[in-house]
Amino acid sequence: MNRQVYREHRIPTSLQRHVGKSSDPDTVRRYAEQVYHQDRGAFFTKEQLAQMHWQHRAVIESELRRIFGNRRGA
Repeated sequence: MNRQVYREHRIPTSLQRHVGKSSDPDTVRRYAEQVYHQDRGAFFTKEQLAQMHWQHRAVIESELRRIFGNRRGA
């Protein structure tokens, strides 16, 4: 077998442009801010959600379930 030369073949997706983005918390925060200010969307980190008032978090999670359905394994 040629296992030493095998490379994983990835299927391109609409998220491909985000592959390789830094997971450094400051970089992620700056990217989230940029996305928001460009009116392209919004996202929250687990830490941000954990710090939110429970009612605000519940509304966000409810909307996510409405739009995307329940999480897998949940």
